[in-house]
Amino acid sequence: MSTPKEKPKNPEDETIWTLFVGGVKQILTKLDIKEYFENFGKVKQVKVLLNAECAFVEFEEWKEAELAFDKSYKT
Repeated sequence: MSTPKEKPKNPEDETIWTLFVGGVKQILTKLDIKEYFENFGKVKQVKVLLNAECAFVEFEEWKEAELAFDKSYKT
């Protein structure tokens, strides 16, 4: 998984509850991704795009998405 050199800032827009997850390989299932992100809050839905090796994880609350971003982002 490639990541930028500098951690991006959290969005100030509290209506953004969805995280982009890059580097998703075919060995990861939708359930694997959901179970990981449920450590940070209630996951509303997960959309996986294997062709693009990415997923979108939507949370019930903005603060949960922010926490998941803070704890999961690696530089």
